Amino acid sequence: MTNYESAAASSVQRLKERHVKELEDMIEKAYSNTQGMKYTLSRELMQVRAQERLMFQVRQLERAEEYKRQGDQMETQERKQIEVNTVQARIEKEEARLRVVHQAQLKSLMKRI
Repeated sequence: MTNYESAAASSVQRLKERHVKELEDMIEKAYSNTQGMKYTLSRELMQVRAQERLMFQVRQLERAEEYKRQGDQMETQERKQIEVNTVQARIEKEEARLRVVHQAQLKSLMKRI
């Protein structure tokens, strides 16, 4: 009986380790798949870009460069924020799905033991 119990405990432990690995892989994959994400520009950023174009057209190059730097900073911040929010939402959704699957697998294993 002791041999059976140790084999059962070993099976449960291996299943839990596999679940942890699947979860870690999913999180790593979510962060690595951020290339090519689509996002929409904020109204403020679009206004800054319009001001930049206008300043270049009227040959106020110093102000145009200032608007360009400001727009680049805003765009970088917006991209990071959107990326973080999107990835975090994707991780939460996938994690919830994996937890349901993992619980079902564990429950099935426990029935067999």
